[in-house]
Amino acid sequence: MAKERNSIKPPKQRKWRRNLTLNLRAALEPLGMGDLVTSGNFLKNAPLYGFIIMLGCLYIWNTVISDKSKRSIEILTVELEDLRYKDLEIQREVNRETELATLERKAKARGLKWSKQVPKVIHVEN
Repeated sequence: MAKERNSIKPPKQRKWRRNLTLNLRAALEPLGMGDLVTSGNFLKNAPLYGFIIMLGCLYIWNTVISDKSKRSIEILTVELEDLRYKDLEIQREVNRETELATLERKAKARGLKWSKQVPKVIHVEN
């Protein structure tokens, strides 16, 4: 059995860890963090990275909640202004309806007259 020199060899298996670390290092190199993640201290510093990620998530969550609260406050402020104007209109209408001239006009329309006598006060003793 003679060996063929031009035979096709199967592709060489690569170590996925080595490629993963090289790719990760290449991706993080422009950020200046190439050796930070790929060094042997990554697992040692994993709790720190987890804490930093958690702080980032809390910051994003807090920003979203505060924006939502701010929008609802703005909506309620506009609604409050509308209700203030409605309240002022109702107060003006009540004041107009309770003026003496308006009450006299309504009383005359119903056939009522103003009494010229002073009302009598009745005292009840026990």
